[in-house]
Amino acid sequence: MDNREFINSLIEKSKKAQREFEGFNQQQVDQIVREIAKVVYDNAADLARMAVDETGMGVYEDKVKKNMGKSRIIWNSLKTKKSVGIIEYHKDMGVVEVAKPMGVVGAVTPCTNPIVTPMCNAMFALKGRNSIIIAAHPRAKKCAGKVVALFNEAIKKYNAPENLIQVIDEPSVELTNDLMRAVDVIIATGGMGMVRAAYSSGKPSYGVGAGNVQCIVDRDVDIVAAVPKIITGRMFDNGIICSAEQTVIVHYDDYAVLVAELKKNGAYCIENGEEREQLRKALFIDGVMNKELVGQSVKKVAGLAGIKIPEGTRIIAVEAEGAGKDDVLCKEKMCPVIALLKY
Repeated sequence: MDNREFINSLIEKSKKAQREFEGFNQQQVDQIVREIAKVVYDNAADLARMAVDETGMGVYEDKVKKNMGKSRIIWNSLKTKKSVGIIEYHKDMGVVEVAKPMGVVGAVTPCTNPIVTPMCNAMFALKGRNSIIIAAHPRAKKCAGKVVALFNEAIKKYNAPENLIQVIDEPSVELTNDLMRAVDVIIATGGMGMVRAAYSSGKPSYGVGAGNVQCIVDRDVDIVAAVPKIITGRMFDNGIICSAEQTVIVHYDDYAVLVAELKKNGAYCIENGEEREQLRKALFIDGVMNKELVGQSVKKVAGLAGIKIPEGTRIIAVEAEGAGKDDVLCKEKMCPVIALLKY
């Protein structure tokens, strides 16, 4: 069976499951969606260990917290929302909103978030009575296969249609591209190349690429209270989270105070040009984040950069030499490194 035939077989099974699932009522849908979250919550530790072992990225303890926290948060966000039948009346316009599934969802999931992204994508798709096919990053195929198997086993008791949630066991760029061309709608999470491919597929697409969170410290902010939170956010899961702080922008008059607090809280602050350049070269190769450092410890980052850091260092903080495109250090850094800028 060639790639196209394989994808077509998945689509055919997915469409059949979706047509059956479209007849489920709100209570039935919500039972199944809740069960998906519960699977990740109940297996948080085992799935976190599997994610670290397979991808070689992140921190086990943080992944346990993420699995438990995200499953709970997503379910609590979805549980009260109507997604079946009439959603809303607009009497003034004479309009009635009725929920309609989009059909088969193709979800492209990254190696940086190999458990929670498939979980979220599946919960969102099924909440709308869609079926879903997951194409994981090749470095996270075991995680995707395991979590989908757990999902399918768990939702059996609610008479969920067979093949409602499917996964490509041996993912590749070619299979993922074929999938994106065949489904009804795409959710793509990953690098910008993958997102562009999704947007170029000819199908409706929702893409999530790089994250680059700026943390602006206002003049009346309690710096002593803020800095530990910034460090915690930057170092969580070895800086792999796309919503983690990437840059701290602080007033000229407060800069020295902020740097002093960073040091007190375990940051190694780079204050000379030689170390800055060493770090820059280690982090970025031809302007692209070094894959060898994605989700790695601060010790490994410093070692590759040839920088000696004290034992117990939590993050590296480095003053950028310009904002935005003026310094590559302002780009997304998926490791425990944060850039500093003055305003």
